[in-house]
Amino acid sequence: MLRKQMGDENFHAGVREYYDTYKGRTALTKDFIAIMQKHTTIAVTAFTDQWLYKGGHPTIGGTWRYDPVDKVVLVDLESTAEVPLEIRAGGDQPQTFRLSQGKQTIKLKTGEKPESVTADPNVWLLAEVQIQPK
Repeated sequence: MLRKQMGDENFHAGVREYYDTYKGRTALTKDFIAIMQKHTTIAVTAFTDQWLYKGGHPTIGGTWRYDPVDKVVLVDLESTAEVPLEIRAGGDQPQTFRLSQGKQTIKLKTGEKPESVTADPNVWLLAEVQIQPK
């Protein structure tokens, strides 16, 4: 999940630097965080706070409906954590949204009513994710 948030190039550069710096030596989690932070603009500490220092895992649930007037899918979600979430409507390319903790509604532009809406279609999140038609 950190790789998805940072991007492949930045993530791999950080891992290479971490390995080169600490191979054959002892390192702490804070050492890893510091090096990874040098390779991204996202707050790595927000990621590590959620995934290393808090118990449990996020849950994301909700419903979706199609608005034929605006040609959008409206997805009403409730999340227990701040996470990036990909959502795919039908056969369209997934769109990524930054969820905040709590309730929110997301709009996905689409040309027609999709047969299905899938959250986290590429399984990037370690979370329980379920959205159903309304």
